[in-house]
Amino acid sequence: MVNKTYPQIISLVKKITGLDTAAAVKEFKKNLPSQDMYFNKEPLPANETGAQAFKLCNTIEGAMKFCPKRWETLQKWFKASREV
Repeated sequence: MVNKTYPQIISLVKKITGLDTAAAVKEFKKNLPSQDMYFNKEPLPANETGAQAFKLCNTIEGAMKFCPKRWETLQKWFKASREV
């Protein structure tokens, strides 16, 4: 799958940035960790990540009660997935 999609990604990134391959890849990698690349516009609160959150938020009810931002983000992901 990588052999098929990687050239497509490179082509798209070059088209968007107008840069050569090396510069386009560098620019793309620089933007990957940007919060804009995720369904939540801000990092999740500390209490909604890590081992404790995994214990409290691994059910629908727990996620809704103890991890509201994480739950909201998941709902955005579900919506986007359905649209695709």
